[in-house]
Parts: sequence; structure tokens; C-alpha cells
Amino acid sequence: MRCHIKVNQSTAVMFDDDEHERGKRTSWSTFRKAHWDSIAATDFFTVEVFTLRGLVTYYVLFVVDLASRAVKIAGVTSHPDEVWMMQMVRNLTDAEEPFLRHTRFLIMDRDTKYSAAFRAALTRERIEPIRLPPRSPNLNAYAERFVRSVKTGVYRADGLLQQIIA
Repeated sequence: MRCHIKVNQSTAVMFDDDEHERGKRTSWSTFRKAHWDSIAATDFFTVEVFTLRGLVTYYVLFVVDLASRAVKIAGVTSHPDEVWMMQMVRNLTDAEEPFLRHTRFLIMDRDTKYSAAFRAALTRERIEPIRLPPRSPNLNAYAERFVRSVKTGVYRADGLLQQIIA
């Protein structure tokens, strides 16, 4: 007996029980271990700076090479628009000093600053952008740890400065 019920595509995907397809998927841990030498992670952190114009928020784009743990500050701007982001891709993949020269995969969150044009530019350079699921900071742990280290260091330096002044 067959029952024909029309469902939308998302419902069909949710109940798809194809064992063959399921066997092709790899876990995040297995993927990371298999490609460790060719993965980098990128993210932003913000810095508040008091200027003559008042308090200005600057966005710092950085990239971490997971294998070497080397960090590259790609750029700093108060307006990270698509034009600026495209320049950052060119800088990171430049023939002169390509920080991403051995990178095949670039891990990033779903921030809108990583536009479709940004991801397409990476793909043209043979770097596959990997967008993480929403609200999953643990999957980009190395970038998150770097941000925490920077912010902790800034607070420590600020505390030290306050102790020296007092």
C-alpha cells in the first residue's frame, strides 16, 4: 500500500533516510584532523577608541593558521564594508606575502561582513570558505581563544596603567 502525501522540500529533507548519503558525512573532528595543515580560521573583534570625534568602534579582522597558530591581523577599520573586505582577500592571497598560501579551507562564522562576493573571491583563490552553523563558537575555538587573549591582555594592560597612575 502506498500513501501519496505532498510535502515541501524542507520536510522531505528532514525525513530523508538515505543510509548511503549518511555514510559520506564526516564529523567535524575527523575533518579537522584530516585537513589540519590546510585550515585557517577568521573572525573579528572590536576595539573602542576615544577620539576627538568621540567614542569610535574599530573592527579588527584577523586570521589564525590552525597548524602553526600564527595570527595575521588582516586589517582594522571603523566601516567593514564589502569593498574593504574584498581588499582584505586580495591582501591575504597576494603573491608577495600570501598568509593563506597553504590554506585550502577558511573557517568563518555567519557574520554578514563575509558576503557572497567575499566567499566567491576566496573560492577563486582555491580556498573553500566554511561557514559555521549559527551560535556555534566552539567550532571556531582557536579564533575565539585569540580574541579572549587579546581582550584579557588589553584589560591587564589597562589595569597595570591604572596601578602606575595611582
